[in-house]
Amino acid sequence: MGKILSVSCCQCCRFDNMQIFKLRHEINKIPKTENGIYWFKLRFPRKDSLGITGSASEEEINKLVDVICQFGSLINNLSIKKSVTNKRGIMLMNTYAFTLSSSSNKGQRKYISRALKGKTHSDLDNLIEMLNLAVKEIPPLYVGITEKQSFRERFDQHFKTQTSFSEGLVETGIKWDWLSFTTCPQHEYKINDLKEVEKLFHYLLKPIFSKR
Repeated sequence: MGKILSVSCCQCCRFDNMQIFKLRHEINKIPKTENGIYWFKLRFPRKDSLGITGSASEEEINKLVDVICQFGSLINNLSIKKSVTNKRGIMLMNTYAFTLSSSSNKGQRKYISRALKGKTHSDLDNLIEMLNLAVKEIPPLYVGITEKQSFRERFDQHFKTQTSFSEGLVETGIKWDWLSFTTCPQHEYKINDLKEVEKLFHYLLKPIFSKR
């Protein structure tokens, strides 16, 4: 029989203790708290990083169209391939696939360009805000845990060295500026077994870059 997961909560144990950091400009705020669960999620780029300053010019609208098309292609084409197993049924690897066809996006681009034509700066502000909210609903790309190291140390491993997650970003063209990093400290949530919680996250959310 498998382990029974034990997570106890009280009034002081609230989701206020979960912290979300926008990359890259909030990297220095990532805590040095040890032990917990964390995840990376997509987020729509900030207005200033898109080069939208307020004129709502044709150039600015084209930049927004580019990013919307890129996000659309990314989300639509990111998919898990069937796990490769040996004769005994033991999983050997879990891979992901990414394909981006510019020709298939021409119709979408035309539609988006028409939809944004003539929009004011205020319209673009509202649209970017709504896109931010929509993208937040996409499941995490990666879920992991920290044990005997801080959230910042674990983040730096992904950010500065080669991990399966950082390799996935390079392979798919995802920029760090398009991500958020969420931390949930173990001591705040009274989690007895981090690995069991990680397994539950993987089972429920199917994070594309996490090994399962």
